[in-house]
Amino acid sequence: MNRIVVGVLDSPTGQASCARALAELPGATKVLQFFSPPAEKAFGAFADTLLSVDPHAPTACAGWSVHELVAHLAAGSAEIADLVELELAEGRSRPTRDFGEREAPYRALSPKRLRRTFFAEALRATVAVERLAAADDGNRRVMFTGVALDAPTLILHIESELALHRWDIVGSDAVSIAALSDPRLAEHALTTVAAMQPNVFASGGPVADVGDCHPAERTLLLWGRRPS
Repeated sequence: MNRIVVGVLDSPTGQASCARALAELPGATKVLQFFSPPAEKAFGAFADTLLSVDPHAPTACAGWSVHELVAHLAAGSAEIADLVELELAEGRSRPTRDFGEREAPYRALSPKRLRRTFFAEALRATVAVERLAAADDGNRRVMFTGVALDAPTLILHIESELALHRWDIVGSDAVSIAALSDPRLAEHALTTVAAMQPNVFASGGPVADVGDCHPAERTLLLWGRRPS
């Protein structure tokens, strides 16, 4: 993200105003991409998918529709932004809210409103992570789901979530395979995500032995998915 933009949006009021304005703009995807969100390539791929699928369609994330996955991602971006803002403003943390608590208001939105909110919360997370990266020469960390994360690790977590949940929606197309084959995502799952509490893996924990398989399949298995 351009540092000048971060300077303009260095207050919660400024961030909220810009996020609200963005949420009402047509073509919000392109506007947000201009701001270079965390995990920009993964975000662009997910956003393109989001704009082309039925929000009520089922997904490979058992029991979740596309709408519910988008609510999950929007709520996750909001939670990251809130926690980073609290750390930077007051030097303290609070427990990360669980999925049910933080996602309920987003699930209740209409599909169109939720899509706009997803982009707005992604902007808030963009600003927050950039500010965290700039704090204390990049050494500042924020507690998220029981783990102290710096800015690069937060970005990698966002990238992992976007790639995983895009696969949940569209399956193993070329974009998903390329993204999930990145060894950084498997390593992140085995280390950072495995340490999160309560555990965020759908299976309750990473698969201990994924055998000799394709790198993308390995990442999916670690997250408790069942690729064909």
